[in-house]
Amino acid sequence: MRRIRRFAAVGVYLAAYLTSLALSSGAHAQVGGVDTTVTVDVLRVPDAPGFILLGGAPSAVERPGTVQALAVSLISSAADGGLLDEFAVQVSPFWLGGIPDLDYASYEDGATGFEAFRRTFSVSAATSRLELMEGDPTTAIALGGRFSLATGGIDQDYDNYGARRDSAFAALARFNADVTTRHQEAMRNDAEIQRLDSLRREFAADPEKLQEIAQSRQKRTAELLRELKIEDKAGAAEAIGSLPERRLGFVADVAGGWSAVFPRDDFDSIETYRWGAWMTAGYAGRSGSVLGVVRYLREGELVGSGVDGSALDLGGRLIWDASNGKLSLSGEGVYRLGIEDGMDDRYRVAGEVTYAAAPNRNISLTLGRDFEGEATGNVLALLRLVANFGSSLQTSREG
Repeated sequence: MRRIRRFAAVGVYLAAYLTSLALSSGAHAQVGGVDTTVTVDVLRVPDAPGFILLGGAPSAVERPGTVQALAVSLISSAADGGLLDEFAVQVSPFWLGGIPDLDYASYEDGATGFEAFRRTFSVSAATSRLELMEGDPTTAIALGGRFSLATGGIDQDYDNYGARRDSAFAALARFNADVTTRHQEAMRNDAEIQRLDSLRREFAADPEKLQEIAQSRQKRTAELLRELKIEDKAGAAEAIGSLPERRLGFVADVAGGWSAVFPRDDFDSIETYRWGAWMTAGYAGRSGSVLGVVRYLREGELVGSGVDGSALDLGGRLIWDASNGKLSLSGEGVYRLGIEDGMDDRYRVAGEVTYAAAPNRNISLTLGRDFEGEATGNVLALLRLVANFGSSLQTSREG
């Protein structure tokens, strides 16, 4: 049974990866009037809300994250060694297919309120195996959503970001100018374009005929652009996509979700496990962040407390980031207050090390003490791989 579950998880992982490739191939960015592909490299994505509800997240106070079209997260318990027993997929609908009305300068400045919401809203699904009762672990699922109320702005001084951005956009502008010149020359020398221009002068007094000629000319113009066989984006688009992004300022995330279990792996026996909503907010600086969380949880009897009641989480987290952005160290503490009679107070303390092993690939190790009564026990030892498959972003910049 465990082998079957792992093969299924691998199948979901590969499906998510192929989906990300399809999304990436369909999005383009308009910079200076010529279509190019710009992919934003995002190193950090907050945990899917479902992992918080299922008790499998490395961090209880997530770092508010930047946008990401598609993120896949794998978590392994160091004690169990089950690499694919816990799995989550998170998708940001706003970025799928490209966004024509967002210029790069606005993206750099960040957003608040509704603008932050529409850029960062994401939906997620997570799965896990929880030891809630005697016998084999029970299948558990969770659905969640999250969005930001404030994202902060990009640090212009981080890792020579400003100079690298200006250089990339200058190269892209030169590339666009070259393509425009080649395209215009091709149109001047094209017999079909010349014929259509002659017809346009001949039927200048016939609006209906002029519209037909204009459509034919537009189609031929697009064909000539494709015939230029532009394969190289001059390296500038890739340079823009790999800019070192770090955001500074006030950040705030709102998240929530619902989780359920299937006792004896029977679909008809589905029961709500836990649901809740929370807010994480704080300040992100150049060398780290200070964050706080307030979370309301409604727990069922299956959680292990023996009652069906509510709890309130209060906690904080300190994060230190290396100057190169590849290494991050953090420590957190969260106190869970039982609101109703019979709900015992609990607490969690943990430390986390995160390393950016490659662009859009993070590895993190968490050690600490989890809440009493969690289905995973109170020894917290988790290893996580986050693979962020970002689709291309459709942005524009005046050059």
